[in-house]
Amino acid sequence: MGFIKKVTYTNGVSFFYDTDNPKHNYGRIVGGIGWRGKRERPGFIVAVGEDLEPDKNLNDSHLWVLREYESEDTLKMLNKALELRDFENVTPWIGDTENQVEMSFLEKVNERIPPEMYFRIDLAPNADDPKAFDFCLNVIERALNPHKLLHLGESKIKEYMGAINDDNVNSFGVLDFPAITALGNAIAYIREHRLDPYRNLDYNVDEKANKRYNYLSGELE
Repeated sequence: MGFIKKVTYTNGVSFFYDTDNPKHNYGRIVGGIGWRGKRERPGFIVAVGEDLEPDKNLNDSHLWVLREYESEDTLKMLNKALELRDFENVTPWIGDTENQVEMSFLEKVNERIPPEMYFRIDLAPNADDPKAFDFCLNVIERALNPHKLLHLGESKIKEYMGAINDDNVNSFGVLDFPAITALGNAIAYIREHRLDPYRNLDYNVDEKANKRYNYLSGELE
């Protein structure tokens, strides 16, 4: 397995590439977190790369599962996420920050690093919704159909997705399938925060107001 590298031009424009496939450029790499949960499911983290350029025929960007890791040990999992941030440029990280039990491990991770380098997790869209798992499933489904924008490769998430069908889907929540939750969190963030790599901006799209929110400055444009 290669490494995800970042290239920044003198004008400030950045892109990323995997050394295993250096000709494929990504505009950003977003991390998703799914906490360990029921049915002895291990916690799961995933890194999703968004193409630097959108597909002109679909007017949307392709997404690629580039890294994943699962563990029943939350501390070990978060340390892996920190490693991916520091050495492979995976940031931001998106998860349910209201899960106090799991978030307590984040404090342990940050105990050994300087405050300015603290590992942080941003709240996932719809994390506080009782139907958050349905939301994650829908986000993934929309990236797969009717046009295949999400590319899972050899991801283990395929196996977990295959365990869900119309008969049992309503019986599951975010803690039943951490892998699906992690992927849904990452994709939801990408879809809600559009990227303009040429201005080095990350936008939160407010469709109702038809305005773009500059995620870095905190201002509507």
